[in-house]
Amino acid sequence: GDTRPDEYSALSAVLQAAGFQVDLITPGLLPSDLRALAQYNSVVLVDVPARTLGLNQMENLQSYVHDLGGGLVAVGGPTSYGVGGYYDTPLEAALPVDMQIKDQQRRPSLAMVFIIDHSGSMSETSGGVAKLQLAKEAAARSAQLLFPTDRIGVIAFDDAASWVVPMTDLSYLDEVVNAIGTIQIGGGTDILAGLQAMAKVLPDDPAKVRHVVLLTDGGANPTGIPELVQRLYEQDGITLSTVAVGQDAAPFLEDLAALGGGRYHFTVDAGSIPSIFTEETTLATRAYIVEEAFSPQLANSSPILSGIDSTPRLYGYVASTAKDLAQTILESDKGDPILAAWQYGLGRSVAFTSDATGHWAKDWVSWAGFPTFWAQAIRYTIGNSLDTPLEMTITPEAGRAHVILEAYNASGAFLNGYHIDANVVAPDGKTQSVVLNQIAPGRYETYFEPGGQGVYLMSFSGQPTDVSTGEGFSKTLGWTLSYSPEYQRLESDPDLLLRLATLTGGKVASPDPADVFVHDLKAARNSRPTWPWLLALAALLLPFDVAARRLILTRQDMIRLKEWFATRTSIRKRTIVKPEQRSQRMDMLFQAKDRAHGEKMPPPIEPLHGIPSEPSKIAEPEKVETSEVEPVSSRKESPFRESIPSTTEALLARKKSIRKKSD
Repeated sequence: GDTRPDEYSALSAVLQAAGFQVDLITPGLLPSDLRALAQYNSVVLVDVPARTLGLNQMENLQSYVHDLGGGLVAVGGPTSYGVGGYYDTPLEAALPVDMQIKDQQRRPSLAMVFIIDHSGSMSETSGGVAKLQLAKEAAARSAQLLFPTDRIGVIAFDDAASWVVPMTDLSYLDEVVNAIGTIQIGGGTDILAGLQAMAKVLPDDPAKVRHVVLLTDGGANPTGIPELVQRLYEQDGITLSTVAVGQDAAPFLEDLAALGGGRYHFTVDAGSIPSIFTEETTLATRAYIVEEAFSPQLANSSPILSGIDSTPRLYGYVASTAKDLAQTILESDKGDPILAAWQYGLGRSVAFTSDATGHWAKDWVSWAGFPTFWAQAIRYTIGNSLDTPLEMTITPEAGRAHVILEAYNASGAFLNGYHIDANVVAPDGKTQSVVLNQIAPGRYETYFEPGGQGVYLMSFSGQPTDVSTGEGFSKTLGWTLSYSPEYQRLESDPDLLLRLATLTGGKVASPDPADVFVHDLKAARNSRPTWPWLLALAALLLPFDVAARRLILTRQDMIRLKEWFATRTSIRKRTIVKPEQRSQRMDMLFQAKDRAHGEKMPPPIEPLHGIPSEPSKIAEPEKVETSEVEPVSSRKESPFRESIPSTTEALLARKKSIRKKSD
């Protein structure tokens, strides 16, 4: 549904008249969890843009069809399919058509420029992802949507502007996507700088269609901006669309889109940016919306057209391409699918690329077969299955869940010989596929492994092995795992308690709870082995034990060792020589020596050349302080050393005189 009642009122009326219970809601109120979606047999989207649906809603809608066997019908319009931003979304995956046009000849050459704000405010997150990151993803997705011959450019601006991706074709798509990913957070917001950078290049681009998308979440000075946008549109045919993200975006962005012949998008959910960009890219090609009168042509028969021989003319549709496994039922005169259907997992989906209003389908609204067509399209997605009573019982067993399914027909008879598949959707969205085997009349069983706590949805799909014996059935049932299965045993186990008490040296307490706190258990001695320490000590003492038993040291060896040690010590250390202190007896001997020398002092030497000789002075020896003695070679000899005979000389002279007397 949408805010325009003419898009869904006619369809809603015929479905209610056909006996369907219809709940009419806006896209934002589409249930975002599988439990709520599982209450419906089918979901019908009427001209719903992808940007009005959150990613979580689209993912759950995809799982609803694929895993739970739900139905999906997408009705077209000016904001649906490719022009609605369905490209590369879970919604596109669930539909039988791709959003791209494969025929390149039908598209005019296109040049797209994305001007992206990367100011500091773009670092704010939306749903856990920064706005700038979403903008980069949007630009990359748009680049993938373009043809190789199209041209693209990306400008990033904050206080200044720069070309992140200069104008280039899509021959090297990977390089373009990588360059877009290099955009980083910057500073302020200067919208004019970004537009001026574009205005210097884009007017000279040879493409027939030139379109600009400006995205910002901040305000700026509008001086000169409206005039520039209007001039580019009127003189060069360059169209401009604006995307305002959040309440702080510049208020004049809507006026710029009007002056530039483009569209204005306002969103408070940054997660919708990728869908907006792909929507703009698709619209810019001017080839996806085909507005011309034509008569749909039958391509393949289908239960949807049961009893319908021909259809009225249509006046427009959104171009797309049927998927390989899809069935194209109606197509346009250009070969584009108008009505397509396929089996998607357990469910079915139908795509009708025109609308259901008086705009493109004005002849259909007044057509007598209009109610029949839509009623059969919805029933196709639900399936003509039996309203089968199913009774499911799930019992947790050793970490697995044992599923018992009892199936009956409307009259209460057992359904035997059925092949039953089931998809189990866990609370976290993960899916397990299991097959049920028959174990008794009308009874089937299987096992699956439950994960976390929560609600599990099980979608059963059964088909008889012999088609002539009955019809198939499908049904979705739920099961809740509120806590771990081990807590389901509520009875006591006294034998286990006794075994635990015996193993740990305890006892089973008496019925009185106070006995638990009685300190009557014997304290257990705690010991620590000492053998590692003793082993280490033995290893240390082993060399000494071997030495004591193998080596024999004599007294002479000890003397040699002492002498060797003294020699090494004298070499390494400098010896300090101190003057010997004389005893009183030695002083007397030295004085006697001096007197003897004084008595035999040789006569004084005559002075040379008649110069009278002064009496020699004998200096008293100075008191030597304790210090290192200078080497002999460096000591000055006393000038009087030769005039004083030594003791040896005196003894030799005395010996000679005695020898002469004896002679």
